[in-house]
Amino acid sequence: MNSTPVQEQNTVNCSFCGKTHSIRPETLSKIEIRCSQCKLMLSSTPHSHFQHLDPAVYRHQLDTDSQQHLRSLPGVDNIIRKLLDFAQEAFPESFFAANCIQASPQQYADLHAKLEVACRTLGMTLRPHLYISPEDMVSSTGWGTFSGGTDKPFIVLPVTLLENFEEHEILAVLAHEMGHFQLNQHAVKVAADFLQLMLTKPLRRNPMGAFLENITPPVQNALLNWRYKADLSADRSALLVLQNPEQLAQLLMKIAGNASESTNTLENFITQARNLDRQSILNWLDKPGVQQLCPTPPRFAVWRMAELLSWTSDDMKTYGYSKIIKVFAAS
Repeated sequence: MNSTPVQEQNTVNCSFCGKTHSIRPETLSKIEIRCSQCKLMLSSTPHSHFQHLDPAVYRHQLDTDSQQHLRSLPGVDNIIRKLLDFAQEAFPESFFAANCIQASPQQYADLHAKLEVACRTLGMTLRPHLYISPEDMVSSTGWGTFSGGTDKPFIVLPVTLLENFEEHEILAVLAHEMGHFQLNQHAVKVAADFLQLMLTKPLRRNPMGAFLENITPPVQNALLNWRYKADLSADRSALLVLQNPEQLAQLLMKIAGNASESTNTLENFITQARNLDRQSILNWLDKPGVQQLCPTPPRFAVWRMAELLSWTSDDMKTYGYSKIIKVFAAS
């Protein structure tokens, strides 16, 4: 009796975007191959997705506490609304549409695919427009990126980011930005970023300058303080999408000023983060006015690494990274 021959599998689906490639699976153990659509590395390891993950589960406690303090200040809601109005007036989407390339399936197709990966992984239906700017057109705290819009939000990446970051690092940046949306931080983030921008510009006698003079120092400090802590939550979004703590550590090391891919260098960076006096950073953020002395917003890469180390530690008592993957993830 003849047995039916077993057919060999001759295709591999990208675990990130799902694109099918005519490659034998065993080939991936011999050479590295990138997906033709999203440009991320093909892998036999499944990529997890989160369809029913409440962002409150992974929101950083410092973010929560800081936002509660901000919301408790008199008049802050009106100030945030006015900052949003100014931001929309100064930098509407049409400004970036006239100056930048919009990512789509036809141009910067791999970025469009990466944004889709980030959204699908986090279980989000929102799909903001994505633009690539020829330079860092608007300063920001996290990566030199910018996001705006309220009813129709959008994200802007500087082209220098694409030139200096690896493909998986760009995915992490997009996931970080999408995390701000999922965490419902977008509006306050835009307001805080615009306040930061106003504080670095000589506004002279105009409505923005007059408005800035009426924002009390406690409100200014609380809004900027929260902005840095919001990044701690969004970094967790990035890791939930990237699903590789070492790669995210390398990205943070890069924005701290070290682009070396040496394992020893990464270990030293992680050791520095582990030994960091995190309370001293919180004390610095609480000092009125000191943030305004910085010529550009600090990115606090080592502090952010320290907070991620805490979240990925087995000693994490609440929902840490490993527990979220175990409880909420679906391949």
